[in-house]
Amino acid sequence: MYPFGRVVYVLAHFSKVSETFILREVVALRRMGLSVQVAALHRVHPGGLTPEEEACVREALFVPPLFLPSVLLANVLAFFRAPRRYARAFAQVVGMPHRSLYFTLRALYHFLAVGYLARALSGGPPVAHLHAHFASVQTEVAMGLATLLNVPFSFMAHAKDIYVDANALREKMMAAKFVATCTDYNARHLREICPEIAERVALVRCGVQVEGIAWATPEASCPPLILSVGRLVEKKGHRHLIEACGLLKGLGLSFRCLIVGDGPLRDRLSEEVARRGLDDFVSLKGSLPYSQVEAFYRRATIFALPSLVTEEGDREGLPVVLMEALAFGVPAISTATSGIPELIVDGQTGLLTPPADTQALAMAMARLIRDEALRRRLSRDGRRKVEAGFDLERNAAKLAALFERPIRRRAYPSTAKRA
Repeated sequence: MYPFGRVVYVLAHFSKVSETFILREVVALRRMGLSVQVAALHRVHPGGLTPEEEACVREALFVPPLFLPSVLLANVLAFFRAPRRYARAFAQVVGMPHRSLYFTLRALYHFLAVGYLARALSGGPPVAHLHAHFASVQTEVAMGLATLLNVPFSFMAHAKDIYVDANALREKMMAAKFVATCTDYNARHLREICPEIAERVALVRCGVQVEGIAWATPEASCPPLILSVGRLVEKKGHRHLIEACGLLKGLGLSFRCLIVGDGPLRDRLSEEVARRGLDDFVSLKGSLPYSQVEAFYRRATIFALPSLVTEEGDREGLPVVLMEALAFGVPAISTATSGIPELIVDGQTGLLTPPADTQALAMAMARLIRDEALRRRLSRDGRRKVEAGFDLERNAAKLAALFERPIRRRAYPSTAKRA
């Protein structure tokens, strides 16, 4: 049992299929002996979970609709229990220099979750630390809750939350005990935004459980299978993948392309497949349980994710699906955007093409389909890259050490001063 109390993860949705990496991170921390509980604003039922993952979801706290009487009553009680602290938390979250009235009103609305969670977390072991994933409303709730409970908080920055939303990001960073992020690319960006706390910006990869994935030398399926996994949003580049498949068809190559995932662009991408006459080559499979995705990884000849930076600035952090593909031994093709080159080193652990370059993507896929020796080398070296720097347990241990540092200082202040 963790001796210092609970670490509470503050999330917007739990557990989204596209955020399964957070659930796995919580499980890894619990295996290390940390008492970790999730508090989420919205419940999502993904299905296909392991018993350990089911336990995390079952033990999570979920905030009901924020205008229910129970939520409002919890805030009234929180105010009368500690009026000055409640007012300070309110001023901190709502009074930050938000980007616009929309963000101010959003913070005001979600502050109701602070009072509710303060009351809901009052039972059981004491809360020792709060940690949010994504620097958006999750971090705002964690910040207010930390003030109300008088505990430290931290957050993990990813992609859209710091490149598109980026709401009061500097103020959130200044208030946090540490800021974790999944790429060196992000870390440099965050340190430029808030150089005063550069030493508190930590690189913690969103890893995969490498030990649980059996690597296999890739065998070319007949026809070769091109696999892509990810939400159907612009930054994933699926439109360019479909266009590249049209070029492969024009080259006379036999192949199948499976795109796993769901999102707002599904109808448009389906229309693109039909318009290009690719119904016999490209299939959109929708969102699937991980067990089925795993089966596709084991059959895949190539993994392709042609990510890009959108006009509004949205981009990847470092897609976990690329780590999974390399762990399974599937040679991967992606683009030199954001933190992706930290995993995919062109010609060594995979192939990189310029973003939105359909011709280059098609040529890279054709090259891998035809060159078995290259596939085998990339498969071997890609797996080694994941083992060396992207293992889930190793990165979870780094995160656990970051949690413990401020907690130990609070528990043993004299020892902390001597250190």
